[in-house]
Amino acid sequence: MTEDMEKDTECGAGELAIALEQIRSDRYTVLMKKTAIASSIFSITALAFMFVYLSTRSVVIKDTAQARESEAFEDKVALSDKAFAMTLKEEGDCIKLSLPEGTDSEDIVIENKVTTCQLLISIEEADDFYTGNTSVTTPGNVTGCLCVPQNDSSVSLEFQLDGIYEYTSTLDDGILSVSFVNPHEIYDRIILIDPVLGDLQDGDDVESDASLYEALALKDRLEKEKVKAYLTRTDAGEIELVDKRALIGELDPDLVICIDTGADTAVYYNDNIYLRGYGNDDFAGQVLADISYETYEVGHTDNIMAYSLSDRPYELMTYISVPSVLVTVPGAPAVSEGVLEVSYDHTYQDQVVTGLYKAVLYAYSDMNK
Repeated sequence: MTEDMEKDTECGAGELAIALEQIRSDRYTVLMKKTAIASSIFSITALAFMFVYLSTRSVVIKDTAQARESEAFEDKVALSDKAFAMTLKEEGDCIKLSLPEGTDSEDIVIENKVTTCQLLISIEEADDFYTGNTSVTTPGNVTGCLCVPQNDSSVSLEFQLDGIYEYTSTLDDGILSVSFVNPHEIYDRIILIDPVLGDLQDGDDVESDASLYEALALKDRLEKEKVKAYLTRTDAGEIELVDKRALIGELDPDLVICIDTGADTAVYYNDNIYLRGYGNDDFAGQVLADISYETYEVGHTDNIMAYSLSDRPYELMTYISVPSVLVTVPGAPAVSEGVLEVSYDHTYQDQVVTGLYKAVLYAYSDMNK
């Protein structure tokens, strides 16, 4: 090969390399454009899907009936003089409620008040809507519905039920659907907690309502272990003895824990009732052991004892035919050596709750549930 031919070959190879690099560059640019277009289409599609989903998704509602009442209800003032009864149209197996145009899940709050067998539905910006839409489709377990306008342009629809139910809700095309189910159909383990209403220092302040604080804390921990816990009250309003008895009869719980404030931490049980299998004495012994252990672990050496209910009568427990205890807990416990006094930080109460929590789980284990 001549020198000129070698130079031509080298030039050709160089030009070919440049050409190939240019082709690769052009292909990469085209690929990036296609990727960008595909990404844009995917993003638009995803956003469209999300929009449709959000407009039709299930209404996610906190179970406000068995927690502190939601601020959405606390901040409203009912205009009772403008309240009126809705016309019930019995049909199907769920409530079907038309909503004002543009209403989404964030505008709706549902409160399941098991103590009064009511379902309350609060809807924002609906004060005028139901004056012209006074009928609602309901299943047979709804016995009445009252529409109560509020002072903030919302309305509260108060559905009266013929018993205690759990519910599910969906929002689709401007229709709110609410279905009901008996608690025992979805929960294998049910407990009732009765926070006895004592003398509060600050009205409805949960910080000073020690028994309610403990009941709510116990409920929260138990429900993480799939034990459904109902409360006889969720605020400073006490229900009558006859209503508590009716609640127990309707729920048919596995266990009942009554919590009261007292000078000392103690466990009381009804030793006049014999229960086949797992009895009041078995449950009381377990509660005593677990509370004593938990409080001792944080330095409190107070002598916690179990007593007969006759030593501290509480009428509700004389009607209970399932394992039950009455636990008294001081707002601020006696101070043991080396332990600082606690008040509203609830350190001691939290240890009592831990003891009750463990006792309930042990009880279910002993009952093979």
